[in-house]
Amino acid sequence: MHILVTEQNPGQGEDLAQRLRYLGCTVSTCHDGSADICRGVVAGGCPLEGRRPADLVVGVRGERELTAHEYGAVCGLRAGLPVVLTGLDWKDKPPVPDGLRPRVSSVRRSALLNGCVDALRDDRENR
Repeated sequence: MHILVTEQNPGQGEDLAQRLRYLGCTVSTCHDGSADICRGVVAGGCPLEGRRPADLVVGVRGERELTAHEYGAVCGLRAGLPVVLTGLDWKDKPPVPDGLRPRVSSVRRSALLNGCVDALRDDRENR
């Protein structure tokens, strides 16, 4: 499973990305860690395009307002992908920005990781 992780502020999604990789997911991000440049305009391109595009977009957030670092969630919606928002803490369900409210799910991290484990297991069993 290929997951695009967005984050409200730089660095907020790193712990979750590491955990997803540990589970066996391929994880991409919208921005290079050393710059605020969208991967869609640099070599290698956007994780939503190409040979193996993302299957799911996960946004890590803690505040109500949408930031430029989260535009990957908007791009994911435009591409027809499911978008799930999760909080900064294991127990938090994050606030959903007004424009995204009817189109995304807000879940706790534990529920997200459990769902990924189930999806990966189902994928392995169906091969």
